[in-house]
Amino acid sequence: MKYSFIKRTGLILASLSVRAVGAILSTTGVVMLVWYSFFSSKEYKYIIAIYFFVQMYIGYRVVKFSFERMYNEFDHHK
Repeated sequence: MKYSFIKRTGLILASLSVRAVGAILSTTGVVMLVWYSFFSSKEYKYIIAIYFFVQMYIGYRVVKFSFERMYNEFDHHK
């Protein structure tokens, strides 16, 4: 299917934006999970660690969704 240049650029930017949001969620989830699991001395550190584990999982699912269902700029050839 042929897209115009503007539509293709918009689709690429939208898919890359969703991937970036997912990557940020995953990365901050991993870093904060490690911090609260091993280095924190807070009273509720394991509850907070569970929250960041869920955040990491949601970020992973967002990235996976964007690669499976959104516009993939590498599949279209001229």
